[in-house]
Amino acid sequence: MAIWQFEMFILPEEQVHSGYNDRSEISWEGKSITESSKGKLEDILIRTKSWSDEIEQYGSSDGTCMEIFHDGNQVMDIHARLNLRNLTKTELLGIIDFIKENKAAILSDNGEAIPLHLVDIMAEIKKSRAYKFVRNPHGNLTDK
Repeated sequence: MAIWQFEMFILPEEQVHSGYNDRSEISWEGKSITESSKGKLEDILIRTKSWSDEIEQYGSSDGTCMEIFHDGNQVMDIHARLNLRNLTKTELLGIIDFIKENKAAILSDNGEAIPLHLVDIMAEIKKSRAYKFVRNPHGNLTDK
């Protein structure tokens, strides 16, 4: 992951309410992703080849991207990385729609659930190291 990317972990929404805020306990077992949500996602993030045949990748790995990890036909994990150097509102709203359509939720990299509202996600982004880096690359790299 690049220093300018904000990472989000996507999990089934019922797991947030069940207290599964530990990323190691995220399970998509028995769940699937709607084809319509993938089509909408591909409208904003071009599907690209991943390093693994088990990963569906939308967008660029060093830019804004969504990765859907599979084991055979089973979804195992979903990550989003937002390129804070040039993230657009259209991209972020498209990702939010994908998450909502699949009855999922977002965990930040510190394990906190983030409400699926633009203002809440932006507030979390503004607390991140990636945001601080994009705002002041030199200062962020020299801070201890």
